[in-house]
Amino acid sequence: MLDFLYVGIGQCGNKFVDAFAKNKNVKAVAINTTQKDMNCLQHINAQNLIAIPASGTKGGAGKDIGTGKHAMQEHIEDVIGRLKNLGNNADYIFLWAGLGGGTGSGGLPVLLDKVRTAMPEKKLVIGLTLPDYSEDLKVQTNAFNAFLEAAKLCEGMKVPFILVDNNKIKTKIEQVNACDWNVVTRNIGSDITKFFKVANQDSPYSTFDEGDLRNSMSRPGMMTIIKTELPVNEIQNENSLRDAILADWKDNFYVDFNTADADSLVFVVEAPDRYLKNSSNKKLLDSSLEKLKGISEHLMYQYTAFYPYNPDKNDSRDGKVIVYSMMAGLKGMNEQLHAMFAEAKKRSDAMKEKLNASKIDFDSFNFIDEDFDSDTSTGTKTSGLAPIEEVDGGHNRFGF
Repeated sequence: MLDFLYVGIGQCGNKFVDAFAKNKNVKAVAINTTQKDMNCLQHINAQNLIAIPASGTKGGAGKDIGTGKHAMQEHIEDVIGRLKNLGNNADYIFLWAGLGGGTGSGGLPVLLDKVRTAMPEKKLVIGLTLPDYSEDLKVQTNAFNAFLEAAKLCEGMKVPFILVDNNKIKTKIEQVNACDWNVVTRNIGSDITKFFKVANQDSPYSTFDEGDLRNSMSRPGMMTIIKTELPVNEIQNENSLRDAILADWKDNFYVDFNTADADSLVFVVEAPDRYLKNSSNKKLLDSSLEKLKGISEHLMYQYTAFYPYNPDKNDSRDGKVIVYSMMAGLKGMNEQLHAMFAEAKKRSDAMKEKLNASKIDFDSFNFIDEDFDSDTSTGTKTSGLAPIEEVDGGHNRFGF
């Protein structure tokens, strides 16, 4: 079985990894410049909270990317030592950070570079949460700079990125009152960790082994893991499940992507054992998923694995067919960099325009003639407007 170590950097990264840690047997680490934020985490073992306060601060990076970078640099040997100990048996190290603040934006590239050189035997996955466009110029600039630096570090490496789009989360929250940030974070974390957990299991039907999983995650670019669930009685024909999966591929919280760009596609299917034992049901699921395998002519790897379960009253799967679809090699990264650059530049240009509009135009006061600009009592020149009481015996030149 492949083993994963999940590492969250900064407040947002900590929250995502804390959601991962809610699942059993998940090893998770939180790294932050402020201890009090980590104290609010609910599922990560207290021994796995790594504080990296920057010297000269009272804790926290305060959206300052330089402070976050400096803090990680100061503590990097201790951090790597802790990760080597905790992730000794890990095949993959999953780094997650929110881009826009100081600790995640500044600390991620430093840690990524160090892990790559100090732990070269470990495979890497990068998870990034991108800020929504309502956040300020500082956040947009931090996010672009950190994303660009991380992308440069991973260029040429087979490191997939998972990109969560806060614009989509915000839109969904505004549309559905029952949805909030914590629910979204928890669901994404659960879907990702359950995908890896299920994929690592044995099955009497069909599985894909560790080598298959490594292959499917070896493609550089953007990766998504999307969960679709459907009651068995709603799978009436081969289009039923296909259409549900297509709808979830379109409506999710990842950065927009074109499915035709994928060069790796994996379906991990959970279904009630009694349902799978019926050969016609299994054939129906197979044909439904086969229809989706033509999404890209560039596929290098494609796998389908079926895992049975026996539902009971305490099983949250509730007798449903659940499909985790993972696509890798997507091209969302380049487009997202351009979009983030455009947003940061737009904010920067608007700020420059505002500052220029606030400046005093001293040249507009050049109309003042020498007579108006002189001290009448001494005959010496003064700068600016002469005091009113000293001009023409207390009356200014305009008669009031």
